Amino acid sequence: MLQDVKNQIRLLDSYFENRHNSEGKDSHGRSYILERKTTLDIVDELNDMLELPQKTVFDYLYKKGYRLGAQGGCLKWKIYREVGDTIE
Repeated sequence: MLQDVKNQIRLLDSYFENRHNSEGKDSHGRSYILERKTTLDIVDELNDMLELPQKTVFDYLYKKGYRLGAQGGCLKWKIYREVGDTIE
């Protein structure tokens, strides 16, 4: 069980490697792009890699200082993504 949690945190660390909890700019001076996602959006994106409980994702984001904001009648996380050289 403990190994499962460690793997879940490793996956989230990798996913959020180029994402931030606040506005900013990358080393090339490009502003981060705001992405609004629900906890379930993130779970769905990563589900092919590893099963993630929603609580694990919520706790991770909360501990990392990400904030929730209302959009379209529901709460979504405010995630600022680095632009990068390619579009996914």
